[in-house]
Amino acid sequence: MDNVGVTDLSDPVNIPIGMTIEPGNLNDQTHFTKTYRQSRNRLREGSLVIFDKGANSVANTQIIQADNLQYVTGKKLNKSDDKIIAEFETYNPQVIEKDSGIRGIKIEKPNSTNYLYVSEKLQKEQLEYRARKIVSEIKEQRPFRRVLTRIRLFQNDSE
Repeated sequence: MDNVGVTDLSDPVNIPIGMTIEPGNLNDQTHFTKTYRQSRNRLREGSLVIFDKGANSVANTQIIQADNLQYVTGKKLNKSDDKIIAEFETYNPQVIEKDSGIRGIKIEKPNSTNYLYVSEKLQKEQLEYRARKIVSEIKEQRPFRRVLTRIRLFQNDSE
C-alpha cells in the first residue's frame, strides 16, 4: 500500500497545493520531508504546518523553523515526559474542560513549547477497559487451569 502526502491551504477553502505518493514502507519522517520540500515555496511566512507524530523529528521541525513557519504536531513521549507526567500536579495544571476533567500544562523550551494534557474521563475509561480485559482473561484461563490440575493429578497418580 502506498502512502499519500497532501499539502493544502485552509484559506479560502482547503485547496491542495502539493501531493506526494511514496511506497508504504517509506518512513513517515522521510515522506514528510519530501512533501514539505515540494510545497514550502507556496507557504507564506508565519504559516502553520500541521503533521502527525509519525513525521515528527528534530530535522523536520528545524526545516520548518528555518523557513520562519510555525508547526503543531503530536509528540512521542520519552522518559523526561514520563517524569513530568509523574509530577503533573506540581506544575499547577489549568482546567481545560471541567466536564471531562481535562487539565493541561504548558512547558516552554528554547525552540518549542510542549503541551501535556490529562483527562480524568479518559483515564477512568482506560482503567475500566483494562479491568474488563483482566476479568475476561481470568475467565478464559479457568478451563485451562482445570486441565492443568487434572494433568498434575494424573502425573501424581502414575508416580
